[in-house]
Amino acid sequence: MTSVRWITSVQELEAEAPLIRRLAATAGRDLPAADPDFLRSYIANFEYGPPPVPEIIVAERNGQPIGFLATRMGRRDVLGRFGAAERTLLVTHDHDRVNLVAAPADATEAATAIARAIAPALRRPALEISGLVPGDPLHRALHEVGGRSPSLTTFDHDLPPFCSVAVRYGHVDEYFRALAKTMRSNVSRQARRLFAAGAVGLLALHGPTEVRRFLPAYFDLEQRSWKFAGQAGILRSAQRTTFFVELASGHAAYVPSAIGITLNGVLVAGLILGRFGDSMWALEMAFDEDHADLGSGQLLLVLAMREAIAAGAMSIGYLQHFAYFKTRWLAEETAVVSTRIVRVGSPLHLRHIGAQRKRGDQPGSPGLAGRNEALPVVDGTPRRADDALASAELLLRSVDPASVATGPDAADLLPFSVR
Repeated sequence: MTSVRWITSVQELEAEAPLIRRLAATAGRDLPAADPDFLRSYIANFEYGPPPVPEIIVAERNGQPIGFLATRMGRRDVLGRFGAAERTLLVTHDHDRVNLVAAPADATEAATAIARAIAPALRRPALEISGLVPGDPLHRALHEVGGRSPSLTTFDHDLPPFCSVAVRYGHVDEYFRALAKTMRSNVSRQARRLFAAGAVGLLALHGPTEVRRFLPAYFDLEQRSWKFAGQAGILRSAQRTTFFVELASGHAAYVPSAIGITLNGVLVAGLILGRFGDSMWALEMAFDEDHADLGSGQLLLVLAMREAIAAGAMSIGYLQHFAYFKTRWLAEETAVVSTRIVRVGSPLHLRHIGAQRKRGDQPGSPGLAGRNEALPVVDGTPRRADDALASAELLLRSVDPASVATGPDAADLLPFSVR
């Protein structure tokens, strides 16, 4: 007999942490965003409004847990006037794909139980579960539940695919040779321009201590990148910034690392990585717009594969967006959809109909709370764009010299000649 129970507070989440980790370990893939440490930090630093109340639905077979779905309740603005209650995933999809967590053999049974448990509450609130692979157990179960009632309608819309690169190379040279010839030519040509522009340093930082020290210089860099103006990076809100400080400090499930490129002592490109289990993720990346023509951002991805191989990782996750670019780096795409169940005739249903007519069916984005607030204080010093040289110098003085390669030593780390 299959039943469900609910975890409905952070305190219960803490108490059930061993269970959540045990179920996540059976899922067949690494799920850092389902780890209790990640969830704890994510909830505390939620950037879309007040910290949400977790509502984690646990499916049980004869009293034994077999899977869970971490959700929350919220409100979505519709047509600029109406607010609609909606159940969504607890963790948004700018982190890795995480919805139903269950062993593959238990996924169908767990998905069916969870979907049927949610159904009675759908008279008023809507439901949206994103990051579903079409045809997977939860996707099928939601369509089955939504199709049972004439007062409900169920629909999908496409989301940007998730991208990841399988680490099947013994050395970064092998990976680079596997890229298309035009890609290799472009990357190496721009790298030669970078090394000709001045003194280049390559940083490979590992563990909370060094990555935490990397953040002030990275924050300065982000303010010189397109991400700051586009509100697309870490500094887009005080909450997200604090979350990444905790992540870099090793308090949000990932084992952190970072890669940096300096030019004449200034950080011009940086990548924050997180390792969990046998997988690695590129979590945030930025490059200096004034030096975009030098290709430092592309060089980071070569160095990321070098880091993944050294760490013994089986894959590098590049999350969503810019799939056309990531596939050039041999990333494989996982197609995903967002499934929504709404009441027929509700504002959300009417918006969906309007979007279909315009051929622009895209999910609405909740406004971020606290965008571009005063930048946080990190290591006691407010960071500003004109601190670039000072912050980079402080970084280089504070990390292990073995983590920094300059001049010929930096060139020797690359799978091509820059001379």
